[in-house]
Amino acid sequence: MSTMKLQLEQYPRRIAIILAIAAGLFTLLAATAQILDKEELDEPLSRIARQFDPDEEANVFNWYQSATLLCCAAALAVTAGIARGSDGRFVNHWRGLALLLLFAAIDETAQIHENLFSSGDSSGRWYLWILLYVGVLALIGLAYVRFFFRLPRSVRWGWVIAAAVYLGGAVGVELLDGYYAEAVGTDNLVYRMIAVVSEAMEMFGVVLFLHAQLSYLASRIAEVRVVFAGETNPQA
Repeated sequence: MSTMKLQLEQYPRRIAIILAIAAGLFTLLAATAQILDKEELDEPLSRIARQFDPDEEANVFNWYQSATLLCCAAALAVTAGIARGSDGRFVNHWRGLALLLLFAAIDETAQIHENLFSSGDSSGRWYLWILLYVGVLALIGLAYVRFFFRLPRSVRWGWVIAAAVYLGGAVGVELLDGYYAEAVGTDNLVYRMIAVVSEAMEMFGVVLFLHAQLSYLASRIAEVRVVFAGETNPQA
């Protein structure tokens, strides 16, 4: 029987670097797909371009974003389990955040808010999902004030920066995207590139949040021991 020790403090940075590189590649591919204009490409190339189009459903681009959000939800759920097994403080807060990120992952794949309130809707209803989501997040934020200020300072700042980047894309740039769609239309390169910028900020915001959360987990769990059971030879 042998034991392998994994020092967890080295992994958050490595994971964040890998995901940041992936986010950069996805952004580059999405921008390239928009510049080439999938509607004018031959069928094989058009299908490939659609896999990296932020406005398309159930493609590689959406699945990647959903997967990273699920990783965030899993990290929060693990943190809730650790809190429950130690001092038991703020367990429900951690669980609530895990459920919130789980919903975000589902929304990313199912495109709930896009289907309910399209940013290209000429009636001006496109901004309603932003008002709804921001209102809900504001209420959640009020309920989490005490919890937030009990977090380590590095984690708080990590969350703040991640939220600023993510919401800057999901809300700020999305507002610009919707306004441009109403004023000019959606069948142009500028509109499509604004959408790419919005999605890129969301991806990098998720990477920053996951790094902060994994770093917090690593501070709570110094190391993990993996035990390998060797084969036993039966006595003759």
